[in-house]
Amino acid sequence: MKKILLILLTIISTITLTACGDTKVPPTESQFTESLTAKNFTIENQTDTLNIATLKSYYIATESQGRYKYEYYVFENEAAAQGYYVSKRDSLGGQGQNSEVTAGNIAKYTQIASDGYSVVSRVGSAILYTKAPNELRELVKEEVKEIGF
Repeated sequence: MKKILLILLTIISTITLTACGDTKVPPTESQFTESLTAKNFTIENQTDTLNIATLKSYYIATESQGRYKYEYYVFENEAAAQGYYVSKRDSLGGQGQNSEVTAGNIAKYTQIASDGYSVVSRVGSAILYTKAPNELRELVKEEVKEIGF
């Protein structure tokens, strides 16, 4: 019995540790722009407006009614993206309910506060940020998945 339990524990541990080391491919600029253009968002390339040496591209997608927007950043490497992710996450102040999940090359922070629902998500060298009214939280969750974050 101990042998079987040990074998099962080893298999489960191996699967769990392997899954934690998985890497996800970040969504491309075209995936970001195409998925939100199809939902009538206005997309603007704002790369030249930020003075960040490691930033490759920066887009803002604004919802057709102007209630919320998505900011999409691509950095030259994961280390630069991780640094910006931490900065963006910390700027939210940890108010209200918040949670963070990290695994492999993925990190996602969500916050539900009185002033809205916020998401900062990193996949590899790409980051997605949004802040929307709380009543749109479920819609935003769905869109974030569709974008690839």
